[in-house]
Amino acid sequence: MSSSNSAPAVYPRDVLLAIFSLTLPSSEQFKQRHSALTALRLVCYHWNAVVEFNAIFWSTIDISIPSQVIPQPALALWFDRSLDAALDISMKDTPPTNWTPSEIGLRTEFLSAIQSHLSHCRSLQLEISFGILPAFRNLQLAEAHRLEYFSVNMKGNTDADVHQNMIRQLCSLPNLHHLSCTSNYPLFTTSLLHHASPSWLSRLRHIEVSCPISSDEMVQLLNQCTFALSLTLNYVRPSSSNYPAPLFDPVKLSNLRVLDITLHSDVYQTLFHNFSFPNLKILKIQGPTMSDLSFTLNHLSPSLKLLKFNISLHRFMHPQLSAFLKHENIRKIPILEMECRQYEIWDEYEGWGGDENVTVFDSGASKEAFCELIDELNRQLSQDSGNAAAASLGGSHADRLVKYDKDLDLCHGWFIGWVDSGLCMKNWKESVSILL
Repeated sequence: MSSSNSAPAVYPRDVLLAIFSLTLPSSEQFKQRHSALTALRLVCYHWNAVVEFNAIFWSTIDISIPSQVIPQPALALWFDRSLDAALDISMKDTPPTNWTPSEIGLRTEFLSAIQSHLSHCRSLQLEISFGILPAFRNLQLAEAHRLEYFSVNMKGNTDADVHQNMIRQLCSLPNLHHLSCTSNYPLFTTSLLHHASPSWLSRLRHIEVSCPISSDEMVQLLNQCTFALSLTLNYVRPSSSNYPAPLFDPVKLSNLRVLDITLHSDVYQTLFHNFSFPNLKILKIQGPTMSDLSFTLNHLSPSLKLLKFNISLHRFMHPQLSAFLKHENIRKIPILEMECRQYEIWDEYEGWGGDENVTVFDSGASKEAFCELIDELNRQLSQDSGNAAAASLGGSHADRLVKYDKDLDLCHGWFIGWVDSGLCMKNWKESVSILL
């Protein structure tokens, strides 16, 4: 480290702060940001002081067990340097092969340190493993009055007392607007609806519930979360008394922009009969039938930018899907992402959005047949489009296929992809088989 008389020391503290803030990796890239801060502190005494005595540089805390990003002995110092800044804390846990008292003790120490600074916490992300559970039982979430974002993964834990205690405390937090929970506890949504007041639910802007939920509970939740901007619901199953088509107009969720839902087919029409989403921009649905998709046509938001769904088809349903894809309401959507499960290669499908052709195929084809299909398709694309990008496609079969884009515009080209256990597409989610 150089002395304070070195050239960098001439820059005023405020100027250095502005430069550091603009050049450092974002707080989401915690490891890179931590490394960059360490490098800055080694430049000279002046830079070290600027970093060390500004709480904003110490307000993001990422704890990863067993490979601790922040070693346990340094955690107290990190908290001290954060002063009264709003804290963003993430704790990830990879369970050991065998739980020993020392493993449980380490996790208890980390959670105790978080507890002592919970009143300054703005966001908290936790993975609750068996070793953390004893300390989590005693975590006083009600003290986190500044908490805006809470995410917890309790998958594998079904302890009713732990879940209900957590829910009761969360429902007392006045500033919470993002709630995300992954759990196998079958009564999570039931408990949430029981303990949360309508006014508290109406303050939530982002809701992610990955746990069992009935269609009745789905309707109750949507009726109360009227100001939500995004909503993710998984494992929605039919109730014993499904809601019939109402005699009144559906409830308008005008604020909702993103709906991501996994549901039983019997719940599908319950959702669209009871609610409308006039300003929805992203709709992701897992579990619909071809009949459900056809029903959706008259319920799509005119502002929809992306529609994603998966569907299982037999060959006799191809004409129905073709008619669905050609419908004017579908053709208006800039991005359509579709996953089909079947066991035969489709014929070439023509007529989407002009002169483009798209060959639709599925993961039932053999790898050899698939690779032959890709080679043929790439030859057609190179010859027909005159696109330099298409003509110069290289790499693996999957890479060549997925990179074709007529307009070199990620929102308006043809994207066709396929993946199974034997092929891996880079830069795309593994579940995608067709992206138009």
